[in-house]
Amino acid sequence: MCASIKFLALLIFLTRAGFTRISVVSANREATELVAPHRTLMNESPPYEGPFSRYFYVISLFSPCLDFFNGRDSGPLEECCENVKEIAEQRKNKQDEEQLCLCMAGMWRNYGPYDTKRLPLVGKACHIDFYIPPIDGNTNCSLIAWDK
Repeated sequence: MCASIKFLALLIFLTRAGFTRISVVSANREATELVAPHRTLMNESPPYEGPFSRYFYVISLFSPCLDFFNGRDSGPLEECCENVKEIAEQRKNKQDEEQLCLCMAGMWRNYGPYDTKRLPLVGKACHIDFYIPPIDGNTNCSLIAWDK
């Protein structure tokens, strides 16, 4: 038997952002944290690996828009419009839309308050043909429609 036996504890829980978080803690108190897409580890579908697979990437894209979304600014900043254009170009399919929605719903739960009616306005305000549906922290992202 080995002189040193390491015990690992796996804690699996859903974060408020809709992601599965796995914390691995060894006996010498080293911690490793892995973040997987919102689907459970037992799901038969392969994990989402598209452009919106990183929650904090999506937050960083929308952060210049937050003052517009919460009504502090009457129009979006130029950086917000550039980022919305990037999001519009990266969004290719329903899976991208669902993952983007999940990230946004998590963002609103953590960084609210904001006016959901302002989300659909950002595309027009930025002169971009892109519609963002009114998403909040309780939105069922598998049912949301991204078409006007």
